[in-house]
Parts: sequence; C-alpha cells; structure tokens
Amino acid sequence: PPTPGSDAGPKAPVRGNAKEIEHVVSASEAPASRNRGLSAVRGFLEWARRQGLLEKDPTSGLQKEHETARTRVLSDDEIRTLITGFDPTRYGRVARLLFLTGLRRDEVLGLKWSWIDMEKGIVTIPPEVEKSGRVRDELRRAALPPQAVALLAEQRSALFAEGIRSEFVFATTTGERPHSDSLKQVLYRLRGRRSNGLPPSTDTRAKRRAAALPDDVRIHDIRRTVADALLNRVGAPPWIVDHVVLGHARPKLLRTYMPTLPLN
Repeated sequence: PPTPGSDAGPKAPVRGNAKEIEHVVSASEAPASRNRGLSAVRGFLEWARRQGLLEKDPTSGLQKEHETARTRVLSDDEIRTLITGFDPTRYGRVARLLFLTGLRRDEVLGLKWSWIDMEKGIVTIPPEVEKSGRVRDELRRAALPPQAVALLAEQRSALFAEGIRSEFVFATTTGERPHSDSLKQVLYRLRGRRSNGLPPSTDTRAKRRAAALPDDVRIHDIRRTVADALLNRVGAPPWIVDHVVLGHARPKLLRTYMPTLPLN
C-alpha cells in the first residue's frame, strides 16, 4: 500500500449490482437479519461513495422487508426438551444459564471469569461487549441465583478436569470463545434438521431424526420466556424485568427524571 502523503494513483472502483447484493443479503432466514444485512451493506456503500469509489448506490431499488414483532414464548414441555437436548452436549450449562439469568446468548458465550463475583452472585458485563452498552449510564450488573452460581462452579471444575485454562467460562477445547452460532447445531437437530440447518435428507438410507421441537423455536425465545415468567408467574414489576434482568438501557425519561429508581 502507498505510504501516507504519497501519490496513490487512481482509486479502484467498487463494483457490484443490486441482484448480487440481494443474493448475499438474502442468505439469512429471518427478515430482521436480512434487513440488518442490507443496512450494513448500505453503510459500506455510502462510505465508498464518499471516497469516490462509487458513483451511485446500487441498492437504491432494494426495499427492506416488513418485520413482524416476535412474541414466541416457550411452553414448559419445550423448556424441558431444550434443556434435556442440550445437557449431553458441551453447551448444556450454557442453555441452563440462559434460562436462569435471561442473559443474551452472546453475553453467556463470551462470559469471562473476571466478570463474575461468585460470593455475591453478580456478573458485571463491560459496556463494550453489551448491546446497550453505548447508551447506558451505569454498569450492567446481572444477578446470579444460587442455582447459577452452582452451575458455574461445576463448569469451572469441568474445565479443570479437561486441562483447559482459559479466561472464558464456556471455553472451547482450545480455550477460545465459542462461536456465536455454536448452539445452532444442537437446536437444528432438536428441530429434526441436519446440523447445518438444512432439511433432513430424503435418501431412504439416511438415518431419520424425529423432531423434538417445532421448527419455529429459536434460542432468543429463552430470553423472552424468562421475561414472560417473571411478569406473569412471579409478578415482578415490568421495569425490573426490562432494565434489571434483561438489561435494556433505561429510557431517557427515567434516566433524567427518575434517577433514584432503585435498580439495586
């Protein structure tokens, strides 16, 4: 690459047409994911246009899809099936911790030992790794019930038994952070699909796997199920569920006019 201040010569143009971009963006199965993908591509193309690498945005004719708000809550039978389905795998304790805390999938998969106070039963999530961290005015602290603390102690013992020394709570066999899609393989199998998410093979010689869960079950449904149970079974105040447990940033109204709202 040319050194700063040198004559870099003419810039190479960014090439691509709407059909090619639409093909890439449409790889995701959910409309929300496809819309986020289109937004990311448009952000890059806008940068390229400002840099003189692109004359016009080839995605100007593409429209975002309508997103239907997802309200899926898991039944008790589906909860049991998910837990017992994940238990024999490396991510059995991940699934259980999701149900026990309501944390996001990526927050649990990226969990580090340094964030956890086992004695107080609290996990402190740094703002840079948290979805709402950029707009939050306070540290995100999540409560760990006694069952979660015991589960984490079991996980630490299991890692020591494997000879794994890692900063990550749910480290892979090489000590690294699990991939964000690590849970999908197990979920796909529980839904009667192949591990890559494709429909089961039509080959009569292939081993058929009966679907234990409906095809519309998602990992994120766990978080919604926790919130629903806290509201409707426990009777917790909505703002406790939203801001304390789920960790959504408090609206500006509450931050400004109710600064003493007892989040502790």
